[in-house]
Amino acid sequence: NQPYSRARGRMADTLVSELIAQRGEEATRDAVLAVSDEQFRAGLARELAQRMANKDPQGTAAWANGLPAGETRERAMAEAISEWAQKDAVAAGNYLQKLGPSPEFDRARQEYAQRAARNDPEGAVAWAQSITDQQRRNEEQRLTGYGWTDESAGVARMPVSEAKKLILERGLPVRA
Repeated sequence: NQPYSRARGRMADTLVSELIAQRGEEATRDAVLAVSDEQFRAGLARELAQRMANKDPQGTAAWANGLPAGETRERAMAEAISEWAQKDAVAAGNYLQKLGPSPEFDRARQEYAQRAARNDPEGAVAWAQSITDQQRRNEEQRLTGYGWTDESAGVARMPVSEAKKLILERGLPVRA
């Protein structure tokens, strides 16, 4: 019954750690899915996905994709893709692309765009364009379009309109 807060997030982190230590990963997956509060279950699934993806990001993405539709799957998939993109951005992107343009994977596409923005700004904007929810897409475009500020890496700020030109030049689709 704890309200949504940082403390609730820390509690989810602690619970997942303790469940894994005491019961193992498989029993933890079952315990997470048995939680009736959807918001808390989604938070637990995200924490579990983060730990699982450190060892096996592809397997974690497959597990997350097999969860029942809803926030639990969305958050677990987003975390799996985020962790996977750190290890192998190409493989994570290919997997995410195969899932198609479903709104249930918008959060994963958003996470992927944020990871890609560090090394591939134009690609990040393309991933932001693939988000189906207009509000989320606009926010991510704003972040990826203006978030390139690592001057030491030679990356400068670029308005989304200029990034779209680059994407079009490369033959990638751009949403309105």
